[in-house]
Amino acid sequence: MRICHLAGALCLISMGPGTPVAADWNEWRGPQRNGVVEQGPPLLDAWSDEGPKRVWMSEEPVRSGDTVRGGGLGSLVVADGRAYCPVILARTEKLTTRTLSEAKLVKLGWTAKKPPAELLASSEKARLSAERQALKNPAEVQAWLRKWTEANLTATQRKQFGGFIVSRLRQGAAAKDLALLEKLAAIKGRPFPSPEALDAWFAENGIEGDLRKALQAQFPTTVTFRDSGVFCLDAATGKTLWKKVLPGGPLLPLYGNHPASSTPCVANGKCYVIGTDGAVFCLDAKTGKTVWTGMAGDGRVQKHCSFVVADGVAVIPAGPLTGFDAETGKVLWTHDKIKATWASPVRWASGGKTCVLVRAGGKIVCLAPKGGSMRSMPAPPRPSRAIAWPSGARAASGSTGSQPRRPSFCGT
Repeated sequence: MRICHLAGALCLISMGPGTPVAADWNEWRGPQRNGVVEQGPPLLDAWSDEGPKRVWMSEEPVRSGDTVRGGGLGSLVVADGRAYCPVILARTEKLTTRTLSEAKLVKLGWTAKKPPAELLASSEKARLSAERQALKNPAEVQAWLRKWTEANLTATQRKQFGGFIVSRLRQGAAAKDLALLEKLAAIKGRPFPSPEALDAWFAENGIEGDLRKALQAQFPTTVTFRDSGVFCLDAATGKTLWKKVLPGGPLLPLYGNHPASSTPCVANGKCYVIGTDGAVFCLDAKTGKTVWTGMAGDGRVQKHCSFVVADGVAVIPAGPLTGFDAETGKVLWTHDKIKATWASPVRWASGGKTCVLVRAGGKIVCLAPKGGSMRSMPAPPRPSRAIAWPSGARAASGSTGSQPRRPSFCGT
């Protein structure tokens, strides 16, 4: 059997009669984090003409990858007969204040790095010239831009100011007045307490008509939050056992539409997840009740990695690599210089000791779960079957009779 997403819902499809049920798939890429299903069912060469039989469909939509209404890109996990699905839920609230962000100001044509006064005056004269205004065909405009920049900008100036100057030349008379942009820069990041207060500022500065409407559109009237959620379903029937919504922060421009795409980790009766703003949650895997909460990083770093639990420590690389006491949530250690946010850590046993491996800064770091101290990385034994390095390592696999190239490691 296989659980999958289909048309905004979770589905269980049958792989055929007598299909054996594999062991729990309780964390990212499975219990060994290698993407291997031990004693799993054989793969079919082709579907039957009728296609796979649907056993059940979730009772409510569980969106995936929806950039408007929420969704998320984390993976489903299954443990103790329950399926845990991570989602990102969109929530929009109206704003009473009005604030112009730097990103919106830049969109209007402002830059903090101004060209020298003489160069700026020359480019503005060219922008408003009759020669430029006579050009209507985009190909003609592009040819004129190339000719003008080659004649008037040095290689250094093109590198430093070319983007700003070319943008204004391309817009021609439609580019925003520089004096207006400086007025707007003076209020960048300053919240007006109400729409009426912003209107008063426009009136005070003589900004009216279509220009005023265009500028008003750059002051957001709503804020979008991305909350995290976990849906827990009965893996046999699809019935919703519980769902938990974990409050998240506002969507920041650097995040795109999905600030977090983390897969839950279910271990020892607990479900560990990280939210969209860096908050971490430990939930009772059976009931969904919150056991403890914490914080990883400052909330400004994207989180696309998942927890791993080793020797009673829940480890998450979301900004600084952080180790939490898996039972209480107490922060046991952090590594500020290990700032992986995409590669999920894995467990590795060697010499009777358990290590945690995480890819960061082009290297794989080996740490002791308890204490977080770095460990040296002994050469792995010659493999007797296919193995996999942690995601992101170079030369990912090997097989009997062949030795994979080792990725670079750091540690002492």
